[in-house]
Amino acid sequence: KQPPQLAEKSLTVKEALKTRNFWFLWLTWALQGAAGIAMVNLSVIFGLFRGYTMESSVIILTAFNTMSGLSRILTGYISDLAGRSRTMSITFLAAGGAYFALAYSKSPAASAVFASIIGFSFGTLFAVSAPLASDCFGLRHFGAIFGLIFTAYGFISGAIGPSLSGYILDITGENYIIVFIYLGIFCLMSSLFVKLVKAPLKA
Repeated sequence: KQPPQLAEKSLTVKEALKTRNFWFLWLTWALQGAAGIAMVNLSVIFGLFRGYTMESSVIILTAFNTMSGLSRILTGYISDLAGRSRTMSITFLAAGGAYFALAYSKSPAASAVFASIIGFSFGTLFAVSAPLASDCFGLRHFGAIFGLIFTAYGFISGAIGPSLSGYILDITGENYIIVFIYLGIFCLMSSLFVKLVKAPLKA
C-alpha cells in the first residue's frame, strides 16, 4: 500500500493527459528518440560515404553505443543532483550541436566523438525521463502514464528518424548535411520542450 502522501500526489491517466508536462515529455520522446535512433542506421553508412574504412565507420557506431550505455549509468545519478529536466536539456542541446558538426565532419575520429555525444544524449533520454515522469505524475498510475508517453517513441520516432532520413538521402543523392541538420533541430526542440517540464509533485 502506498503512503498517503504519495497517493495524494499521484495523478490519474486522465489528469496527466490534461497537463503540459505530459505533452512536453511526449514531444521530447518523439523528437529526441528520432534523433537518437536514426544514428544507429546512419553512422556506418555515413562513414563509408565519407570514404572511411569499414573499421573506422564501425567505430562511429561503437562510439555511439558505448556512450549511450555509459550515460544510462551516469546521468541518472547526475540528475539527482542537478535536476531531471536540466540534465536532459543540456545533453540534448549538446547532441544538437554534435549533429550540426557531424554534418561537416570529414575525420573518422571527429565523427566518432560527435556520435558519442549523440549517443550520450540518447542514453540520457532513457535513463532520466522515467524518474522525471514519476516526479511529475506520481507512482500510482505511473505504468499507464509512462506507457502512453512511450508511444511517441514507438509510433513516431521511427517514422521521422530512420525512415525519413533514409528517404531524404535517397531523393537528395545522399545529402547528409540536410539529414543531420534536421536531426540536430529535433535535438534543440527537445532541449526546449524538456526544459519546460516542471515537477510540482516532487517532494
